[in-house]
Parts: sequence; C-alpha cells; structure tokens
Amino acid sequence: MEHTALEGTVFNIERGSNEDGPGIRTVVFLKGCGLRCKWCANPESQLAAPEIMHIGNVCVQCGQCVETCPQGAISRREGYGYITDRAKCTLCLACVRGCYINARKLQGMKYTVDALVQEVLKDKAFFLRSGGGVTFSGGEPLLQAAFLTEAAAVRAQQVPSLVETCGFVPLESLQQAAAQADAFFYDFKHIDPARHKALTGHDNRQILENLHWLLENFPGNISVRYP
Repeated sequence: MEHTALEGTVFNIERGSNEDGPGIRTVVFLKGCGLRCKWCANPESQLAAPEIMHIGNVCVQCGQCVETCPQGAISRREGYGYITDRAKCTLCLACVRGCYINARKLQGMKYTVDALVQEVLKDKAFFLRSGGGVTFSGGEPLLQAAFLTEAAAVRAQQVPSLVETCGFVPLESLQQAAAQADAFFYDFKHIDPARHKALTGHDNRQILENLHWLLENFPGNISVRYP
C-alpha cells in the first residue's frame, strides 16, 4: 500500500464487534455528521473537530475541572453539569488529566491513513478466521471520503471493508468510497421528506438520490436499514 500522510479524525475504534457486518470486525468511528437525528446514539460524533466530552453520570460535581482549566473555559450550568466553552478551549487536556474519576474525555484523535491501517491490521487474523473485516462508521464517515477511501484500500491486504452511511453527503463522496468498499450499510431515516427534516434537520432528497445511484452502480452488497 502506498504511504500517505493524509489525516482523518477518529473518535473511537471498537474491536471484536459482531454486529456491524459479517464475522468479527473492527469498527472505525469517524467524526462529523451533517444530520442531527433526535435519537442519535453517538452525539459526540456530530461535530467534525475533536472536543472534550463531559460524562454527566460519572461526574461527582467536585469542580476540579474548573480549577484546572488554564483558559477558564469550563463552567457549571444548572441541569447540565460542567460544560466546556468550545470557543475558549484549546484542547490542552489539562481538565482530562486532572479528572480523577475520568468524567472528562477527549473525543476525536487525528490519524494518518498509515497509522489507522496499522491499527486495523492488528486484527487481521480474526478477520481471516471469521470472514470479518473493517467497518467504517460514525458520525458520517463519507464526510471524510478521501481519508476513508485510502484507508479502505486495506482490502488489498485481504481485509474486506464495509461503509455505514446515512447518505447525506455529496454524490462524489459516495462514488469515491464505492470504488474501494466491499459492502454498504445504508441507514435510511424516513421516507417522508417533511418528517425526515423534522427528525434529522434535513429533508431526504440527497439521500434518496445517492441511494438510487448506489443501487444501480455498486456491485457489492448493500443493506438498507430503517430505524
């Protein structure tokens, strides 16, 4: 595989999954999503940039993070807990290091394609034995289409790649990823445009157009999923 310095933002890598495609899989969660689904399972994935997440059900309200932050970016908001002002936060991670119960966490790390591929290949033996591979999820992984496409080239090393998308991306991004992916999970939210907009913040026109293109042009497996 050709070496590249192209970077992407990953907010989690989950190993040993058996629910995100066939066999045993490593799931790479890429950060950023254009939809704002009311039921979003990973709200920390919505913003494209790395951010500090406050885990409210772990926090004991000691206020240490307020004292630790050199930028004065953290304050307590009634009903929400200790919230970080992203405009002031420099991601110095002082609050993360200073939280003794791990109620603060950095969501989003930069990876080069090469570094991510090496992480995925650590599990190659499991893929080969089980018929598994790597699943790119999110967020919306196709918002980082160039990064995903280069990372999906790991299929040349006998690692199948599956892309999980909501389809709310430019068609060119879908086409770019389809050239390397082996399969797609297409998470369709709602058939009615108005209801779709009410639930996600956008209508489904682009999503339907992309799904039609994929069904007509992609030679691999496509699973359309409906919540």
